[in-house]
Amino acid sequence: MLHYHFLLSQVKKHSAYLMTIEMSIVGSLCLFVSMTKSPDGEAIRKFGFFHDWTSLTLEIWELMDVAATQEHLVEA
Repeated sequence: MLHYHFLLSQVKKHSAYLMTIEMSIVGSLCLFVSMTKSPDGEAIRKFGFFHDWTSLTLEIWELMDVAATQEHLVEA
């Protein structure tokens, strides 16, 4: 992924907006391929993404989300 970013950054007439779209497409393709080929992808298809999540997992995830939001607001 970083190599693709390096190649795109070498092109002088490439807008940041277009590069962001291209990186999103490449990332989505990589995610799709990994979901179809990896054992994790097979488990997600079989049991679902949130299988074996507990309330503690959700609480930690929510705390991390709140912390990231606060950090973003402080930077602005």
